[in-house]
Amino acid sequence: YPKIEFHIDVLPSAAILDALAKRVPALGICLCRKPVEGLERRLFLRHHYAVVCGRHHPLFSKQRISIEDLMDQNFVCFASDQIGDTLSPLTIFRDQQGFTGRIVGTSPNIEEVRRMVVAGIGLSFLPEHLIRQDVMSGELRRLPPAESVAEIDVFLTWHKQRKLTAVEGAYLAAFDRFLARTPLDSRAG
Repeated sequence: YPKIEFHIDVLPSAAILDALAKRVPALGICLCRKPVEGLERRLFLRHHYAVVCGRHHPLFSKQRISIEDLMDQNFVCFASDQIGDTLSPLTIFRDQQGFTGRIVGTSPNIEEVRRMVVAGIGLSFLPEHLIRQDVMSGELRRLPPAESVAEIDVFLTWHKQRKLTAVEGAYLAAFDRFLARTPLDSRAG
């Protein structure tokens, strides 16, 4: 459909959910830990988060790293990485493990968090499928633990009562067909 036009805004998940509740956008892709009254959602992706550092960080070139080596390191976090918010499983992991490093950078934007980590400002949690190429190119290093530290779901979301245009409805139907034919673990690429 070459004549279709898209308008995409990048916002924190809380802002997307708030806008959807007000029926402003047609659809949103966001984190949504629990159902929100009035909103419909479809599971799109499951992010598996890993601990990473950038090549300018002191741990990057260290031969052997244990989880204990991470405990006093500074962290770069997402703005929603706090108790009760969408990325609170990351906060809980840091707390349960006993991490004592300072939070030295925050952003609601994943690319900005990634940039701070690449610059060596601190460690962070990033989705494994998004860092794969950075790890292979030597920009980032995956750190212990070997398994993911949290699994966080991403949803396609919309307001149940908002009337969709024909194009929006067709997009949602195509998205539903994609979800039906594509296993969850294959959607992240």
